Amino acid sequence: MADGKIAIPLSEFAVEEVRLIRIASLSYDILVRKMSPTSYSALLLKCTHEDWDLKAGKTEIHCTNHGSVFDWMGNVKTGPAATRLQSYKTRIENEFLILS
Repeated sequence: MADGKIAIPLSEFAVEEVRLIRIASLSYDILVRKMSPTSYSALLLKCTHEDWDLKAGKTEIHCTNHGSVFDWMGNVKTGPAATRLQSYKTRIENEFLILS
């Protein structure tokens, strides 16, 4: 992580299309998903209800504190959370996926 940007080698997605990224300076993991060869999504796994760690399942993201459920695009499916998850802008630069 440098200048508020996170660089991930594209080779990380050669086998698995979903990666959990852990950055020492962040309190929460980032869920990064390869949507196509040139499109990625990145979500901060922090519940928008009460700042709790989220767990990514096969099709949904769950809060183990109060039971909120989010889809893999970060939208709320079940409350008490009312706000979608924080997402990162993504772009490809050289052989890296850049999150900002």
